[in-house]
Amino acid sequence: IHDFIHLFNVVGGLCITVLTTEYSLLLLNTSIVEFLSIIFHLLLDGRIFTTATSTVCMAAGPCRLVSDTFCMILGALVNMNMIHSITIIAVSFWYRLRVLRGEGLVGKLRLQLICLLLFVPHLVYLVAASFAADDPRELEPIVDAAYHDGYASNYTLYGFVDLAKPLTGVVISYLAVFPICCNVYIIYVRSQVSAL
Repeated sequence: IHDFIHLFNVVGGLCITVLTTEYSLLLLNTSIVEFLSIIFHLLLDGRIFTTATSTVCMAAGPCRLVSDTFCMILGALVNMNMIHSITIIAVSFWYRLRVLRGEGLVGKLRLQLICLLLFVPHLVYLVAASFAADDPRELEPIVDAAYHDGYASNYTLYGFVDLAKPLTGVVISYLAVFPICCNVYIIYVRSQVSAL
């Protein structure tokens, strides 16, 4: 009996250790993304202002000390991190379902590779958002018309004057469609995990 208990503890302990090591990799990814989001938010101190045809982001944070472009990139990084955080949650539920079904472990390297591969589309978004952003001077009249003359001068502005432009449409659609798809997947997999 002692040998059986020892074997059970060793084999069971190894399986639990490998499982928790892989899952802790997902937790580490989530923690890093959330930490960066907090730093980006603190540097940006941003607000979003929308009209029927435009979206303007207004930054009042320390990023203004560096440059307007830096604030714009931080704003895009905030959006990118939000979407990547949802992506990692989807991967976590996929991983949990896989383990509960007994399909085996993925491996730390493969799991990290999956997280990195799912990050690549967000980099494409970052580049597209940079090219789609309109000149801040075009955004000032939109903000001033909503508040009062000179209000826009208190902020670093970045965003889109016309949401109907093709590249702007792609960027805005990405910000809506990708999270919707991830959330639908999370709900679907969550229901399967709950059923097990």
